[in-house]
Amino acid sequence: MTVPVPIQLPEGRVIITRKARFSSAHYLALDEWDDQQNFNAFWKASGKPGHGHNYAVEVGVEGTVDPATGMVMNLTDLKAMLLEEAIEPFDFKHLNDDPAFAYKLPAIENICTVLWQCLKPRIATPTMALRWIAVSETDSIWGSILGTNDDNETDCMTDTHHFFTKTTQFCAGHRLHNPAFSDDDNASIFGKCNNPNGHGHNYQLDVTVTGPQDDRTGLIVDLGKLETAVESVVAKVDHLNLNTDVDFLTGVIPTAENIARGLWGQLAPLIPAPASLHRIRLVETYNNAVEYYGPQHGQANDVMGVQPVAMAPR
Repeated sequence: MTVPVPIQLPEGRVIITRKARFSSAHYLALDEWDDQQNFNAFWKASGKPGHGHNYAVEVGVEGTVDPATGMVMNLTDLKAMLLEEAIEPFDFKHLNDDPAFAYKLPAIENICTVLWQCLKPRIATPTMALRWIAVSETDSIWGSILGTNDDNETDCMTDTHHFFTKTTQFCAGHRLHNPAFSDDDNASIFGKCNNPNGHGHNYQLDVTVTGPQDDRTGLIVDLGKLETAVESVVAKVDHLNLNTDVDFLTGVIPTAENIARGLWGQLAPLIPAPASLHRIRLVETYNNAVEYYGPQHGQANDVMGVQPVAMAPR
């Protein structure tokens, strides 16, 4: 019997991911602050004895594929690690009572950090490394931590970057049309999107910021100020015609690409320092979305984290 010759696959590193979920309670409040100060910083999350979330955790492990198994890492082993480090310690617990948060608040950024410190050493081998961890608290708020590409790094928190994402929605109408083109050319290029009376979308907007963690709160951005900034910009496009009603899109063909760039220009100056705007992701339909990383960024190769539940296909 002739043994078939294996197909030669391209070399290179691969990232595998695994998700896990746990349910926990927490509150965000500093003992040295009064109730009003805590509410200003953490909003409703400051209320005691706390509130609960169904958390989703996703990890990305990067490595080379073992020719003997066809795997970067055995997913059964990764599942067991997540069960031991994320599920069993936190599931149906109050995070403020956990020793891991004795000296830090159980904010998303710190949950990412705790999980990173636990998992990074266990996954560090000559052929693979933990690349990122993401934690979602609700379908509109999630955080992530992205690690260095240096698998030999001894300090598991060196060269890590924190991200925080706020998701919101808005409804708007538009028409894709270039007055410099003929009607036939517009119809050919933009198809149904060139309908003279326009059409509408329920857009999803993901705003991702990055920055250093505050030493005391663990946050990288003031939640209230971020919420205010995002909603103030969304108010400029919500339930409006993007061709005629939005001043920062005047004379611009309102494709998803151009809308994302316009939103960046409005949002970037409003992000409270020391955080900064890192990414805008605009979901136009279930099947298409655009990401923009600002005028100073090249190609993005990082992972922003667990995505909220996708919009149902129409």
